[in-house]
Amino acid sequence: MRMPTLRTAALTAAIALGGALLPACGRAAQPPTSQTTMPDSVAASNNEFGFNLFRRLYNAGPTANVFMSPASVALALEMVYNGAQGRTREAMAETLHIAGISPDLLNRSNGDLISGLRAADPKVELNIANSLWYRPNEAPNPAVVQKLTDNYGAEIGDLGGGAAVVNAWVDKQTHGKIPTIVTPGDVAASLAILANAVYFKGAWTAKFDAALTRDEPFTHLDGERKPCKMMHQTGTYRYAYVDGVKAIEIPYGNRRLTLVVLLPDAGKDFSRFATGLSDTSFAGLLGQMKPSRGELGLPRLHVEYSDDLVKPLAALGMAPAFDPRVADFRGLFPAGGVCISHVKHKTYLDSNEEGTTAAAATAVVMMRAVRLPTANKFTMLVDHPFVLALRDSKTGAILFLGAVVDPGKGT
Repeated sequence: MRMPTLRTAALTAAIALGGALLPACGRAAQPPTSQTTMPDSVAASNNEFGFNLFRRLYNAGPTANVFMSPASVALALEMVYNGAQGRTREAMAETLHIAGISPDLLNRSNGDLISGLRAADPKVELNIANSLWYRPNEAPNPAVVQKLTDNYGAEIGDLGGGAAVVNAWVDKQTHGKIPTIVTPGDVAASLAILANAVYFKGAWTAKFDAALTRDEPFTHLDGERKPCKMMHQTGTYRYAYVDGVKAIEIPYGNRRLTLVVLLPDAGKDFSRFATGLSDTSFAGLLGQMKPSRGELGLPRLHVEYSDDLVKPLAALGMAPAFDPRVADFRGLFPAGGVCISHVKHKTYLDSNEEGTTAAAATAVVMMRAVRLPTANKFTMLVDHPFVLALRDSKTGAILFLGAVVDPGKGT
């Protein structure tokens, strides 16, 4: 579901999730003591991938909110990457911006990143969880499974319980904010599912005073003004105004995690601005922020978003992973013949005077590749007696069976 309003706030929250996973705000707020930096090159790679994916999602529906988790999608796909080979591996590496990172370093760095984020701030609840679900009679390569458990802390589960077991895991890891991620149909056709879940709950370092919240107009892309609940606060923040864009950083808890809000001037082309963002330009804006005293008005937010990321990921260069004719995941399933059928992604955001709750889940569904026969031209002229059967393709039941030796007049 794509909520129809508050695009700018959804964008900034998505950016924050890609950086250090969200931040904060409050009355009499003080600026963060230092700018949060990427812990290693893998975090930067995940961010750049996230901006590229965000651009594709935004362009697909430029009149609706887009709210996604670069961290969740990248971690889920990088787990799958451990089993990719050949052209599939190359395509995934290029798309994920990890081509120059060795697999062992990638896994260790992601493990360090997960551990570091979990322990980022004792005043903020941040959970990152991974899992691998497969059919007992189709066990994946144990060496790859070991890498996922050692570096990603992946839980190993049995798909015999169907969609319910995967959904129950996601529901638990996201504290009920994302109750489902896959359907029974997804699981029925799947060989394995690799899932990631991210849950964040943080109170603003300085909470907004609810008494100051009031209805104010919010102007949409089409120029229509609709009322929203606008929260207000006066304080000192890290702030910058650069090339027609206001940028502010609002801290949570002990200030390590922050919410970055980017607000282009009213006359600026928002779509062009949003789709032009990259990890480099975002970092450039952060670098120009300085402690400044001012007043902040921020809408209350509630956004729920879901999408299947196969098309945008294919457009970014990962098409071989989805193509049953060329997909190569023999590192994970040595017998081969496996491709990715779905990359399900869901997110949740709720932000009010107290703080922010956000959740994301990504499920990479892998299935047996149905090899398509080579197309050959043929001619079939039914001009003599023939047999016909009318059947139910789902059950295989033949409802009618006959031999036609005289088609009559066809009336």
